[in-house]
Amino acid sequence: MITKKIVEALLFYNYVIFPSLIIGHSVFLFLGSKTFLIKREKRMLVSKIEDKLLLVFGIVYFISFLIVLFYSLNSSAETLGFDFRNRIFGKYAFAYWMFPILYIIVVTVRQLNVKRKRVTLYLFSFISILPMEKIVISMAENRNYLSMPVWPNRLLVFSNIWMPILRNYLICGIIYYLILQIIYRIQKNTNFEFKFKTTFLEA
Repeated sequence: MITKKIVEALLFYNYVIFPSLIIGHSVFLFLGSKTFLIKREKRMLVSKIEDKLLLVFGIVYFISFLIVLFYSLNSSAETLGFDFRNRIFGKYAFAYWMFPILYIIVVTVRQLNVKRKRVTLYLFSFISILPMEKIVISMAENRNYLSMPVWPNRLLVFSNIWMPILRNYLICGIIYYLILQIIYRIQKNTNFEFKFKTTFLEA
């Protein structure tokens, strides 16, 4: 039986841990993969580590997402059930489904060996980290400050809305890079290789 605490833990994973991993991956993809990994051999090895890391966390995310989905749909609380059904099937259902679908696409693309893989990965990684809610708020704030000069207006919006986002994205990118470095060093020093990806794809 799924308890409320388990659901809360899964929600924390779904809305904090895994999105942070995707953000870190995207930031590293755009800024760090060629900047910090000079040697081609190291870059290739770290890329394989990324594939495996995202695959494992992606599978956990998919299972966790389904568990939370079915639990919420079958919740005994009528109010929660109605609100949740309206959220996933209502007028703004795209807001609920968009990011989980994008996350799964990013993880899937990393596992495939297809043409234009890099371009596709760049595209979906960029879309997956767009803070849609903040963009809407930013547009609203711009309208609120229309009576002000242009530069103070833009400075307020940037400092109040975009600075915290950029800071969080930078933190996620740094943590993601450090995780990759730790796994890389462990694998290099111990000759340990994680075989999950190969086993999973052959099963």
